[in-house]
Amino acid sequence: LPCFSDDEADRWFWPLGDEAGEIIMRPGRIMNPVSGEAFYNYDYYISSTEGQPVYSPVDGYVSNTSPYHIIFPDAMQSGSFSSIEDFYAMKEQISDVWMQEKNLTQTISIVSSLDNRPVYISGFASNAVKKGQRIQKGEYLGDMGYIRTFSERPCISISSPDVGEYLLGEDNSNIFADRPKAVTFDLKTTIPLSVMQEAAGIFSSSILEDHPALLDTSLLDSFKKAVQELNASLYEGMPALDFLYQLRLAASKLHCVHTVIEQKGTALCMLEWPLNLVFHDNKAYVVNDRRGNLDISSGTCVLSINGHAIKDLLEKQTSVIPADTLSAQVLPDIASSYWINRVISLLKFPDIYEYRLLMNDSSERIVSIPRLNPRELNYDILYPEWYKTTPASYEVLNPSTAVIRLKTIDKSADQDQVTGWFKDLAEKSITNLIVDLRGNRGGDIKNAVFFFSYLAKQPFKDESYSEIRHSGQYESLRHSENMIYFENGLYPPEFADYQKPADGRYIKWGGEEFEPAEEYNFNGKVYVLVDGITASAAVWLGRKIAEQGAITIGSETGGGFYECNAVKINRVRLGETGLVLYLPLIYTVFSDNMDSLGVPPHRGLIPQYQVSASLEDKLYGTDSVLDFTLD
Repeated sequence: LPCFSDDEADRWFWPLGDEAGEIIMRPGRIMNPVSGEAFYNYDYYISSTEGQPVYSPVDGYVSNTSPYHIIFPDAMQSGSFSSIEDFYAMKEQISDVWMQEKNLTQTISIVSSLDNRPVYISGFASNAVKKGQRIQKGEYLGDMGYIRTFSERPCISISSPDVGEYLLGEDNSNIFADRPKAVTFDLKTTIPLSVMQEAAGIFSSSILEDHPALLDTSLLDSFKKAVQELNASLYEGMPALDFLYQLRLAASKLHCVHTVIEQKGTALCMLEWPLNLVFHDNKAYVVNDRRGNLDISSGTCVLSINGHAIKDLLEKQTSVIPADTLSAQVLPDIASSYWINRVISLLKFPDIYEYRLLMNDSSERIVSIPRLNPRELNYDILYPEWYKTTPASYEVLNPSTAVIRLKTIDKSADQDQVTGWFKDLAEKSITNLIVDLRGNRGGDIKNAVFFFSYLAKQPFKDESYSEIRHSGQYESLRHSENMIYFENGLYPPEFADYQKPADGRYIKWGGEEFEPAEEYNFNGKVYVLVDGITASAAVWLGRKIAEQGAITIGSETGGGFYECNAVKINRVRLGETGLVLYLPLIYTVFSDNMDSLGVPPHRGLIPQYQVSASLEDKLYGTDSVLDFTLD
């Protein structure tokens, strides 16, 4: 391997010694072989045998070591944890398919003595150095392990600014020169008019070009009108949050739960709120005082915040809700269930929050509270204990009844765990099973299929057909964070199975057929709980169970009962705003029977028994929907 620089002083030691190993990925825009997503890669990935010694390529000192490190497969983020307990604590908060213990690796950071250049090496199975330790070129660092989010083979990755010039004698300056700027969304400032206009143009053209919701031509005119209103609303000095609101307002016209606009770099802002609030019947109520002062009791009604009536704030929030269902009645429920940050963001995250409260004696009280400093927060009181729910759980409620709670359809409940649940149901002779899908926004359909196999009475399919739009243009892919750009006239290879019939539509007919589980298949009575947040694969799962005679309870789902737009998501970077449009590319129809269970077209799963969460549920963690089910 050409592993040395021409300049003797700049030579790096080949990290595996004696030119061992094989380069399996170089810097550039490439496809991740594990996730199937494309990304900008700035690392060399070098594979060899597990346990292969790894040596320092430079003289320098160890600036940091991370014993529990995870690199997400789009290379856009990573996480380090001080202990395995910290990892699992974060896993409970972040429902991500890649947050698995097997994906953890070890990372060592070195600062070169030659030029203070940082060198990052990941993929260690063991680490032989400590932070602050001086090391020499060729000194043993540890043994090779895995970076399973990038390769099933043992490998390490090495990155450093212009690393190619030092490691391989290759000139990669063009790769690093084209590196996308790390733009974050600054919610407390304004965005230049020209930047907003560029972002609005990328937003509208990408949707008009690719969005499968527009296969329904009845939505085309309303979206075009929304785009006109978006462009007309822009002005120099417009607050960033107002621009975000206008984008969300236009996107809501697509009636697609998977079409969302996310902002980068603003997650900590939610920690600034002085009071935790819940919303019920167009009113807001205090859950707890996050300062720990406890001078505002739980259940106190909030009439307005900073002069904005709660009803007006909720109506504005409702207008930008992305939902598959065309039922307007569902949207306020979804808006009320969303995190308070969507409502508080309408206030522009002020330095002072002025609450107008309605006290128990019907008098009003004005309370002004400065925004909280995240560094001074008592994390034990940020949320009530019952807020801290795990992504998946199993509980036997009584000798005949158990409940499985799924907050997401991902691998938070792995297959062994699911099998264990159904084995326990069989061994305990449980006859009533409650499947709680409330708050579940979906996930991987394969996981939903595996779960349903334990309830299925006969072979089943995951879909009837799926369809994509093909306009002949690929402008949206030029701005993608996760998809490779393809020249006009060439369709992405991910869609090679889609056939173009005479009418010009690109369709893939029929899904994969699956068999019921051979062992521990549940034969008792099943109850399914859903709400407005339930969407995507969670609705698919609820529908499949309901079609077998299960009793459905709760409120109509925001996700579509018959179809949804999802599966493949193009993350479109909206210029230099720090905003990203999540643009689904595939329209999926679950069943040819468009009169299943009497649900009208373009609606969510409508439960047989419509029971909504009570105010007490939201304040104190009681569960009237579950109580109704048990009764």
